[in-house]
Amino acid sequence: MRVHCSSGTYIRCLAKDLGDILGCGATVKTLRREKISNFDVKDAMSFSNEIESGKIVKSIIPYETLIGM
Repeated sequence: MRVHCSSGTYIRCLAKDLGDILGCGATVKTLRREKISNFDVKDAMSFSNEIESGKIVKSIIPYETLIGM
């Protein structure tokens, strides 16, 4: 199930409430945040090797820039 929600939404509570409504109970097995603000998991980098690590260092966003987002 994919949920597009605002901050403050409790997905585990949503699953419990849905299970209560259906009368069967429900829980969350896996929870993954795919996007928050301007950050998207599709743009994420891995530390798989030294070349990628160099790209990551060059891509670090200064804190001062983040404050203005």
